[in-house]
Amino acid sequence: MSPHTKIDTLILSDTHLGSPVGKARQIASLLKQHKFKRLILLGDIIDNSAFDHLDKDHLSFMEMIRKLAAPESGCEVIWISGNHDRKMRGSVKKLIGIPVHEHYAWEHNHKKFLAVHGDQFDGFIESNSRTNAMAHSFFLYLQRLDPKGQHLIKYVDRSNAFLRRLSKKVSTGAIAYAKTQDAEIVFCGHTHVPMEKIHNDGDSHIHYVNVGCWTHTPSTFAAIDDKGNVMLEKYV
Repeated sequence: MSPHTKIDTLILSDTHLGSPVGKARQIASLLKQHKFKRLILLGDIIDNSAFDHLDKDHLSFMEMIRKLAAPESGCEVIWISGNHDRKMRGSVKKLIGIPVHEHYAWEHNHKKFLAVHGDQFDGFIESNSRTNAMAHSFFLYLQRLDPKGQHLIKYVDRSNAFLRRLSKKVSTGAIAYAKTQDAEIVFCGHTHVPMEKIHNDGDSHIHYVNVGCWTHTPSTFAAIDDKGNVMLEKYV
């Protein structure tokens, strides 16, 4: 995507700041390259197990977001909670000065959009919180072995998504939820796997977009241009 592309909304998910694979400098570079009217942080922005380990780059990024969220910046910043930062609502509001949402709906160029992290549609997360916590601790250990997220982390992440059929579960749940909200386009994260899917059952036409994550290389994000077109992009 060219820096000259007119962006209405930029959407990032699963940055896991504070973890060994957090890419605060790269994300900050992306935000500096583009102008946009709305920034949606689609959950798991901070890793709950590493909140006390935010380094200088991570704290600088949080300060950047705080400035973007200020009324005088002209940018709307929306923070949506994920399974790794849901319990940090109070800390986020104190750091950034904005509320944290469970989902967010908006309209642009006569289209209705919806954003939700996606863990709500993951039955494993909901019913196996202790097992999931143990798995996440192991995942953090692997991150120290593969800090750039190029090989080991990507393989484990994608295998995990396959075994739990996360991509299908989350997309199915998100599309069903989008129907209840009369949304035409729905964005999710959570699975760490970028994906686009068109659902058309005669009664509804829904464009599902999973924006991927920033724990892999290349990292991915989504953007909506001034005409309402959706773009799923890579940041190398």
